[in-house]
Amino acid sequence: MITTAKAGVFCDYCKDAWGGRRVNGVFTWHEKAQRQAVVTITSVTIKAKGTVRSYCGECRNLVSNWPDGTVFPLAEQVEAAIKAESPILKFGASQ
Repeated sequence: MITTAKAGVFCDYCKDAWGGRRVNGVFTWHEKAQRQAVVTITSVTIKAKGTVRSYCGECRNLVSNWPDGTVFPLAEQVEAAIKAESPILKFGASQ
């Protein structure tokens, strides 16, 4: 499920890339890690159910436009993940 990110939610890719530090017991994100997210994706697939990821505009484009030139928008990625699990949901997982 893709929604507009709430105010004060930072991009997870930027947080991962830039990190933060603890000073006097207080954790603070690096300045570049504090980029406002524009979209938030909440996973609805079986494996990642409830996982929340947020992306700024630049990182959203990064995960949608692959190095080989493929354009795979987030909405289509979510749809493909759900469709890939459809047989599991319909017939059950074999163990």
